[in-house]
Amino acid sequence: MFTAFLPKADEQGRFDEWMSLQVAAGSTHITFSPFAAYNVDGVPYMEPFNWLDQPQRFADLVRRVSEYQGANSKAVTPVLFLDDGGPDPLPRINRYWDAIADELRKSGVIDRCIVVPAWEPVDGDWTSAELSYGLKSVRLFFPESIMGCHFSPTRWVGSSNPTEPDDPWQGGESDFYKSYGGQFIDIAFYQAPADAVFTPVCDYNDESCWLSRWYDGVIRLGTGYHGWRIVNVCLSEGPAYSFIRNQSTPEQARAWATAGKALADSLGVTVSFMNGLPY
Repeated sequence: MFTAFLPKADEQGRFDEWMSLQVAAGSTHITFSPFAAYNVDGVPYMEPFNWLDQPQRFADLVRRVSEYQGANSKAVTPVLFLDDGGPDPLPRINRYWDAIADELRKSGVIDRCIVVPAWEPVDGDWTSAELSYGLKSVRLFFPESIMGCHFSPTRWVGSSNPTEPDDPWQGGESDFYKSYGGQFIDIAFYQAPADAVFTPVCDYNDESCWLSRWYDGVIRLGTGYHGWRIVNVCLSEGPAYSFIRNQSTPEQARAWATAGKALADSLGVTVSFMNGLPY
């Protein structure tokens, strides 16, 4: 299951089924969104939905998620991706985010959430300037929440490359986490290439190995190497793309996560996971 579509599953009366399966698999956090335009043929629940103009309904779903007991016997943490990463985000940010935050606050769960501006905003359909606006808006509307930032495959920063004229960081990579909204990021959600799940163990010294880019980010954000700001790191994506298309297995996802953990452990960095738990 792709839990971004939890609201769609809830519409189909499958909320408890999804939550119980997630917890049984070891989950302590649940990632989902108030809307998604994504679609995968042949997957019944993966049809576009939009709850952006129903903030009270979405906040109620967040509350129900946070009332579940996770695999660690603590309350499940909701991880909210506010936007699907589509183009022209500023009108959506300005119209909907404040109301969503207000309803989460009324429901008493805003301080239980990790809030992320969007899926794959850069290098995707958002400019770096739009991501900067989104990060600052999360801080403005959700100051009680932990803030995460998600990236396109193999990227660790939201600054542009090649440099966009209005990029506030002007391509600066370590600068991204220190200014223009990036200083508020608590967790970096890293996305490995989708095919990494098929070759989980490889030599990180080889640039063709998916662990090479994973190493680059973990040593920088995990240890402050070369003056980078230390930020929590999550090995967030990799197997999902193939798994929801019945092309990979849970065992492969766990082997992938295990390889990522082993490399992080070798650097003395504790990381978290979103697309499979290590063995």
